[in-house]
Amino acid sequence: MVTPSDSQEAAVNADYEEEKALRNLQFSSRIQMQLESLKEGIFGGGLLSSLKSMAIMSDEKKAERDIAFGFAKVAVLLSENMHRVVALDTMKRNVIWSMNLNSGASWHKIVHGGQFISLNDPHGNGGVNDHEMLAMSYIEGASSSSVEWKCVDGLSGRIFSRDTSPVKASISQIVPLRTSSHQPYLHDSSGCRQVALLVHSDNTVSVIPDTARSRSNSFDLVTVGTTVFDPSQEKIVNVAYPRRGEVMQSPSTVLGDESLLLKYLNPHLVVVVTEATPTFFSEMKPDAGEESTNGFYNSLSTGSSTQQMRKPLGAAKPGEGPPNVANTAAPSLFVSLVDSVSGQILHRVSHSHVDSADELLEATNVPVVVSENWVIYTFFNQRTRRTDVGVLTLHEGMIDKNGITAFSAPEQETTFSSLESAKPIVLSRTFGLAKSVSALGVTSTKAGISSKQFMFATGNDQVISLDRRFLDPRRPNGDLKESEKMEGLMKYAPMLPIIPFLTPSHVHEVSSVQSISSSSAHVESQSLVLAYGGPDVFFSRVSPSKGFDLLPDDFNRDNEAAPPHLLLGTKQRRSNKRKQITSSDNDDDQRRQQLLNQIHTFQHSPHSLRLSASSIAALCGLHPYQNLPQLFFDLIYQSHLGQSLLQNDASLLGLHLIEDAKSYERQQLLAMASSISHETHNLVQTSLAVSEGTTKLHSVEEVQSIQRQIKTHAIQSGKLTERQVDSLVDASRQNLSTGFGNAHEEEALDLYEGVVGCCVRERNEALMTWKFERVELLNCGGGSGVTARPMGVATRREWGDMMTNNLELNGKNDDDAKKSEEKSTDKTAEVIVIDDTTATTSTANTTSPSVQEQQNQHKCFFKIVGAVDGIRDEIYIDQAPPQPPTISSTTDANNNNHNSSDKKSMDTNDSKDITPSNHKNDEYNFSDDDSTNEQWTIRPIIVECKHRMTQAKVPPPLYDQIQTCLYINMYNVEEADLIQVVRRKRKRMTSGATPVIKNEDGKENDVPIQVAGGGMMATVDDNKNKEENNKEKKKKEDNNVQITISRISLHDPIHNHQHHWNQTLLPRLASFVDAVYNVRKDDGKRYRLLMALVQEQNFDSESNEAEAWKVLWDEMPWLRSCDTSFGRRGRR
Repeated sequence: MVTPSDSQEAAVNADYEEEKALRNLQFSSRIQMQLESLKEGIFGGGLLSSLKSMAIMSDEKKAERDIAFGFAKVAVLLSENMHRVVALDTMKRNVIWSMNLNSGASWHKIVHGGQFISLNDPHGNGGVNDHEMLAMSYIEGASSSSVEWKCVDGLSGRIFSRDTSPVKASISQIVPLRTSSHQPYLHDSSGCRQVALLVHSDNTVSVIPDTARSRSNSFDLVTVGTTVFDPSQEKIVNVAYPRRGEVMQSPSTVLGDESLLLKYLNPHLVVVVTEATPTFFSEMKPDAGEESTNGFYNSLSTGSSTQQMRKPLGAAKPGEGPPNVANTAAPSLFVSLVDSVSGQILHRVSHSHVDSADELLEATNVPVVVSENWVIYTFFNQRTRRTDVGVLTLHEGMIDKNGITAFSAPEQETTFSSLESAKPIVLSRTFGLAKSVSALGVTSTKAGISSKQFMFATGNDQVISLDRRFLDPRRPNGDLKESEKMEGLMKYAPMLPIIPFLTPSHVHEVSSVQSISSSSAHVESQSLVLAYGGPDVFFSRVSPSKGFDLLPDDFNRDNEAAPPHLLLGTKQRRSNKRKQITSSDNDDDQRRQQLLNQIHTFQHSPHSLRLSASSIAALCGLHPYQNLPQLFFDLIYQSHLGQSLLQNDASLLGLHLIEDAKSYERQQLLAMASSISHETHNLVQTSLAVSEGTTKLHSVEEVQSIQRQIKTHAIQSGKLTERQVDSLVDASRQNLSTGFGNAHEEEALDLYEGVVGCCVRERNEALMTWKFERVELLNCGGGSGVTARPMGVATRREWGDMMTNNLELNGKNDDDAKKSEEKSTDKTAEVIVIDDTTATTSTANTTSPSVQEQQNQHKCFFKIVGAVDGIRDEIYIDQAPPQPPTISSTTDANNNNHNSSDKKSMDTNDSKDITPSNHKNDEYNFSDDDSTNEQWTIRPIIVECKHRMTQAKVPPPLYDQIQTCLYINMYNVEEADLIQVVRRKRKRMTSGATPVIKNEDGKENDVPIQVAGGGMMATVDDNKNKEENNKEKKKKEDNNVQITISRISLHDPIHNHQHHWNQTLLPRLASFVDAVYNVRKDDGKRYRLLMALVQEQNFDSESNEAEAWKVLWDEMPWLRSCDTSFGRRGRR
């Protein structure tokens, strides 16, 4: 890439000379010149014009700015297939000039720059601002060959000179040479400032242009060193060299403890990538159960026993890193670092990237980039079915922080010799990437101060970038030390993130990229990147360290152009203003520090997590359809302090948080549907409207029809990936199911009332909160474990009180969205005890709830919150009321007995009735009839409603039973009715028809209906329901509601609920909450989970989903054997 015009180059050189002269002036002379310039600017009209130009940035001014800042470039591209050179204006995106080459040539090359001259030199001397270049074409003949060359101006396409030079042998290497741009001679018919040195296969040398002057400066080749790769064993795949004239800011790296890690900088370094031949690979690969006798293979697999054993720099201490495991696979890919002067192999690594020799017959693409002391290469690993990214960093050694003082310094060689210098110390790491890579590149800046970013051209036609810190082989395996944090190191993660914020190509597709080049601008913060090689050419300006030396595009230039007198004032006024600003800054700093302290406390001291009752089964690994990593993520960042922590994490990772996530998800779904078809867009819009309650569907068939159409359109369009189709279908299904269930819940409860003949009260009227404390278990399976124990009975919050006290809602991803708990309240909580004889409101035995809450707050480990769909009363007639088992700990029986009480001995005179107004005068008590042994009681029954999209499940799913049992415990009752509702279309009903109700066997029943659980008979009278059916006939004549009632009872021995509650649910819940607290305080684990979820949502990668699950599996190994959504997707 070259810069635009000769006039601009002359202006830059003139400014450079002027600046050099100014440095030699005395201080008094400088002041005098500045005063004269100020006077000329004010009275000569320069001030007004300058203010005007600052206030209004025209297109012409922007073009001038781009040229002045070095953003405007001319890209000269060679197409060997079309035998043509094309020059593109990167700013205007048009072709400036083009030139045809000899179509009969075997190959074409463009030579530009010098061998060791910086390509970023802004003042000529062989840099990119010297616009001359050589276009060479090699013409091979039967008896003789020749090179046809043209000396071309890269900006205008003007041909300065051209000629044809005969060659006697084939060309093996081209070395670019550059004469000074200030040579006193002009172009003649055969001269050119750009020179190419041709090295032939017979070790002869020729020069292009072949002039008398170039021949007089020629030299001979002498063989100094040789490196041989046996073609019978290895074939060369790629050869890479260091970037010519790369600007380096420092020859060492400053570590966190202020010591220096010296870089190994060798301009003669060559990276040679070779691949084993199929024959040699078969010889190296041992048979099963045998050891290879090939010494070459054994040395690569186990290493030589005679080599010096030492701990490499940056390695972990013994026990901190992963255990060393011998590599039993045969190596098939080799990366060799060779000194091109001595021929010495400085370092060699091997990889096992295939399983069989047949896979070696396929073409292998191994992009390589060398930058400073870094070597980056990528290859596709057939064994792991992913792209591996290898990183090598070369170092000379290390200097302690006290090694360089004013009085002492370590001895260092002032010259470098490839024949005498020691080999480098090499640190290496291998990372994984979810996408294939076709090309690599690295950013370059004017002075090398900005951090470097490595560019990757991926197989999905994207150009992504990664900060060098992600690829650092010194990333520790264990927790970060303070010195490592100060240095900016990150904890090691096997997978590299693909961050949308660091994707220069954004939504643009760049097809078949083969090369990525970069050039610096005139400002340090900017780097210009060009990706090419296929039908598309991509150019972008990136900021590796952000635009620290540029004003943003939205800078308010109007304020900058305001008259100077508006900025003046009296001394006292300025002093007062300064005091106000200082006071305001101090207040802001104090608030910021206070928030940071609160976030730190939130991370490292356990706070009481709020768990919705509907998510308990999922947290215990017993719900195969819940997105457990997302639930884990929500719990980590729960509450307003958690959201502040999330903002900090996102800022450190370069992520942008969406404030209105719900609207953003809605837009993403609609955009995905719009890419398929307009009809799909309308269907998805309907599903969203159903979820929001603005549209109501009247049957399951309508819901299923919309779901089928969305899935069919998504698959048939072929525009979405498989995971995108699954995401669209799952989101639409969830929206339809949730909205459909909420819209018809009241109707289902009304129908249930008609079936059982009882009124359902307290329909989602209050929220129950049940607190638990943490309990250590000793000698648990040979070690220690953890479980939880209830802290008394559940407490009740009225919805009206919660709204007036600004309560915080919880549980956005379950059907208990409204069932959450308040963030903070000073109102005394009521303890609700609902028993067989009465529904009472009491305030505990001896301690008020507020006092009890204060006593237990510091011990609260987590709390379960939820609200039932309703409660009804049921009459029991039996010999003796059944006594349910007690779910309580032996150490706290008084507080934790939620299910057992002496019903006959309870004193109901002091109880308050909490039933609806039409029941306030009734006393729910035992009968006083002593003439018979039978007694009757009225007991509360929990009513929980679940909507099904196809048919009722008998028995109900385990996760629904767990949720219902939780409600039984929280409300301190014994039994519940779990209603499964299916709403279908049917033909017109007669006026006297009754709803069809299914029993637990799935058979249709007409009334009467026996409700499982014993004790009461409920019937539906046809005549009584006839009038109601006639009223609803016009609205519901085309719909049929089918309900299946299942009795859930804690005293039923078949459930054995006490054993599973204490041995399974509570230990798993406690383990899950422990994992939340552990990950919350571990920065590396949080970043790993956050990046995995972001990449999964944006790039639809299965490996990213697996990475999120690995975070959970590492914290909770028992979760691997559970039936989760990840396991089910894998089985599909």
